[in-house]
Amino acid sequence: MKIRKKGSWEQWRKISQVHKREVYFIHIIVIAGVFIAAVILEYL
Repeated sequence: MKIRKKGSWEQWRKISQVHKREVYFIHIIVIAGVFIAAVILEYL
């Protein structure tokens, strides 16, 4: 088992944080879209 270099570990952490942020953003968009669709259907 190889020990990771600190540089690559830091890089990986940054990438994973960015990925998490993107996932949260997508979830918010999906939830907002569903909510807006429900409101539109209510008022049709």
